[in-house]
Parts: sequence; C-alpha cells; structure tokens
Amino acid sequence: MNQRLNWIDYIKVLCISLMVLCHVGMRGYVHQMIYAFHMPMFYLISGYLYKQKDWKMTLRCFMVPIVVISFFRLIYTCVSDCFLLGGVDFWSVFSYENFYKSHTGKASLFTGQWFVITLMLCRFVLGDVKLIGRYTSNYKFLGLVCLLWMSIQHIIVGESEFQYYYPYLCLAALPFMCFGRWLKERGLRNITTHKYTLAALFILFIVIATWNGEVDMSMNIYGKNYFFLFMTTLTSFVLLVWLFQRLPRNGIIETYAQGTLVILGTHLFIYKIFIDFIQIVRLCVR
Repeated sequence: MNQRLNWIDYIKVLCISLMVLCHVGMRGYVHQMIYAFHMPMFYLISGYLYKQKDWKMTLRCFMVPIVVISFFRLIYTCVSDCFLLGGVDFWSVFSYENFYKSHTGKASLFTGQWFVITLMLCRFVLGDVKLIGRYTSNYKFLGLVCLLWMSIQHIIVGESEFQYYYPYLCLAALPFMCFGRWLKERGLRNITTHKYTLAALFILFIVIATWNGEVDMSMNIYGKNYFFLFMTTLTSFVLLVWLFQRLPRNGIIETYAQGTLVILGTHLFIYKIFIDFIQIVRLCVR
C-alpha cells in the first residue's frame, strides 16, 4: 500500500472503533456526534476504493461471509434461547421480512449486517451488474439525484415501511459512494488547508451536527434533514484526511483496517454472546 492510502486505513479504523463503542452502550451527545459522520464515511471510502467487478464475484465476496455468520448466529440463537428463554421463536428468526428489511422489530439472522448488504447492492448499481451500469454510468448525476431525493423524501413519502427495505437504503448510501468515486477520479492531493479554515470546519461540523439531531442510517433517520448529514460527513472527511495524511504508515492499523467488514458484520453477534454469558453466570450464581 502506498503512503497516499494510509489515511484511508486510519479513517476506517477510527470509524469502526467509534461504531463499536456506540453499539456497546455509548449514548448522549458524543453518540450524536459520532453518528453524524461515521457510517456515511464508510460509504464514502467504499466509493473511493470502488473498482468494477463481475457481479458474480461481488455476490460471492459479500454473501459467503453473510451466510456463514448467519449460520453460526442461527445455531447460537437456538442454543441460547432454549437455555435463557425456554424455547426458540422460529417465526421471528426465519421471518421472510428479514431478507429484505433492515429492521423488522423481531430477531434476525442478519442483525448488524445491513451495511454489508446495502454496500453489495450499491456496487451492483454502480456497475458490477453491467445491465444496470448502462443506465447508471453517469454516477455524478445518479449521486445528485439520490441526494436531492433523500433531502425531500420525508416530505413526499413520510413514514413508510418501504424506507426500511435494503434497496431504499441504497438511495441514502449512493450520494456518499458517488462522491468518493468522484474524489478518486479527480485525484485527492494532500490537504494543506490553513489552520483557521480547519478550525472553522470543525466548528461548522459541531454546530450542524448538534442542530440536525439524532441520525441512524439503518433506520432511515437523518435528523432534521439528510442534506445536513451530507454536510457533516464532508466537513469531517476534510478534517480527518488532513489529520491522517500526516501520520506515518502503521502495520497494526493496516491489519485492523483490512478486517473492517468482518467487524461490521460480527460485532453485534459477539456482543450478544458476551451479554448472554453474563446472564448465564448470574443465573448460575443464583
């Protein structure tokens, strides 16, 4: 890996670490600030790194881990629910809604994997499926259309079950992926912005993120408006790139960054095992 891409590894490691912290219990104002950029940042970086592949290879690379993780989650769910709850709710676990919705309000084999599934679908749209790619070759226009739609969708659609469908979540992810792809083609050089400009961007990020409110992309929640999430992501991107372009190459960071998708897909499952273990210990002690 050349030095130019070191900042990508640092950003991935930072964002995945912040995500895990939020999922294990961090709440309040810090949680709000983290959600103002960390998941969109993953899509932006994915767009920057995007290289067209055959859809069958993309499907295999994404679905094999999803199927394997879901299989072990199924086995664990059966065992833990029998021990802790006295039985398994198979209707919830195998609900057909789990296969096309990010949130169903029920137990799911795909908990924590919505990002991986959505990223795979976005790759299909951007060109991995050539039939679709013929109509989306102008990715800049595609990104702008999705950005516009997501900024007004709360007015036109309002609250709808459709907003939890994986294909609909792609509409929220594509503006960030298209922007990342544009940055790659344009050529991202070292950011040498003046320190006062950086300070202004940091203040702008804090102000907008605070005003915009809570964000959760997996549930189609973008605060007051999706456009402000887009702004906080771009401002934080400039700040993080400026910071991490100045850090040296680090083998531990590179290794950690290579496992980002694995952590994204498994951390909630691992956390559930930990919580269940604590409950079992308490039951045994009693």
